[in-house]
Amino acid sequence: MDPEASGFGSASLRAAYRALQHANLQASSEGADPVVPTMDVPSSVFMAELAAKLDAVFDDADATELLAKSRHEIKTHRKVTMVKRCKLSDALPYISRGEPVVITDFFRDDPETHPVPHKWTLEYLKRFMHRGFYNVAADFKSVCCQYYEPRNISAQAGYPYPFNPRTHLYRDRFSGFVDTLRAKRTSDQKEPMLHYFHDVVMERDGKPVVAGQAAPPPLDADLAATLAALRPLAQRQAFFAGVANAKLWIGQRGVTMPLHYDSADNLYIMAWGRKRVTLAEPGQLRALYPFPNGHPHAGSSQVNISHPDWSKHPGFVDATLWETVIGPGGVFFLPGHWWHQFEQPFEDTASLNLWSYESPQAPPIPVRDERMRLNALHDYMEKQISSIFKNKAGMTLASLAAGRGGKKRLTQANETLHQAVETWRKWMLTLPNAGTPLPSAEALVQEFLELRHKHVMKERWPGWSPGVEWNMSALVALEPPELRARCVASTEKTATYASVCNWPA
Repeated sequence: MDPEASGFGSASLRAAYRALQHANLQASSEGADPVVPTMDVPSSVFMAELAAKLDAVFDDADATELLAKSRHEIKTHRKVTMVKRCKLSDALPYISRGEPVVITDFFRDDPETHPVPHKWTLEYLKRFMHRGFYNVAADFKSVCCQYYEPRNISAQAGYPYPFNPRTHLYRDRFSGFVDTLRAKRTSDQKEPMLHYFHDVVMERDGKPVVAGQAAPPPLDADLAATLAALRPLAQRQAFFAGVANAKLWIGQRGVTMPLHYDSADNLYIMAWGRKRVTLAEPGQLRALYPFPNGHPHAGSSQVNISHPDWSKHPGFVDATLWETVIGPGGVFFLPGHWWHQFEQPFEDTASLNLWSYESPQAPPIPVRDERMRLNALHDYMEKQISSIFKNKAGMTLASLAAGRGGKKRLTQANETLHQAVETWRKWMLTLPNAGTPLPSAEALVQEFLELRHKHVMKERWPGWSPGVEWNMSALVALEPPELRARCVASTEKTATYASVCNWPA
């Protein structure tokens, strides 16, 4: 039952696990003691963690059944397309043209070549992770977990919006995080707090780094082997220049990362458990209501796609959606700028993803993908406004969208937006195959204000003005007390997120 032993690939390990299950059932029926593996953790914990590794999706029929069982209100859509699942040889064209695909036969039963799906368990990682501090999100099960930008990054974006986060983003040692997960597995809380670990384990061009230090030899070897296995696949991406970084994600059953997009292509592999993924094609601004660039939720959709508010976001009904489920043994290619929501409705999970960076010679995104043209325009419009109004840009645009504010300021902002659009339209007309006729400048400005700025300023609190720190009053408190004691609070130098540890004081 040792997933690290030579020759123990996923198939043989799965067979051993089934044999152990059968032996325990037989022992129970005969009144005998259960079979207990030789481990440093209790048998029940060992079995639960191994089950999450091995009870995974292995064929298309399983995937279809799991997707149907776990679908939310997106079932109101006329059609949700299942992402193609296929062998490596058939998947390569999908990767080359930038379309999501699940490769079903990539990992062989070779723990030395493919250690992540074969060797990695929670206990294995606990032995080798540095004693540094790692990023963890925490929130109640019904809402966990909402990503937001660090305070310093949001402020540097030009106009920090009034913001009232509730997901707690804290820092803990890996051993402490493991203790938290194992304690919560036996919790009887009706509304448990969920925890989601996410930290960089590989820097640019594949340098293994754990907690900001060189990775210990076992993890260094595992990550190097994984990179060597995945690099030929990554190189099939249309504009691949190298690996930007890699992150390790470990979360409990029930965790959801709401709909958002990343700008980089992504290869995603599972160490244990299964994740449900809902995708939306790039762009779709009328359907997905993205937050503005300077907002802490930049890159995320304002729509709760699990339980949409149709009165607030009626356009979501027209979104073009895809879905899939991934588990150990599969490699998921997620192209840059595709919207995605990752959920864990089945069991605890762990995964590793590799982001890519593009060649400097790559064509601009709006040139090679018409779906991204409005995104590019909106980025340019916000850049022009923020250069004039600085940290008041967000307030100015929200006022313009609502028809409020001083006449002179609104007039200047409106003229700036129209000038930006006219500059962009002239540039678009110079491109080969310019595509469909462009709407008028007036229509594009109104669409920008409606989709990007109409609702984002409703979270104000008394006394707020640009530059004031976020309102942390709704932040979920870290429990139990020993977790707060281990937590490392944010400082100006090390504040990756919003860790305040002892909130409320």
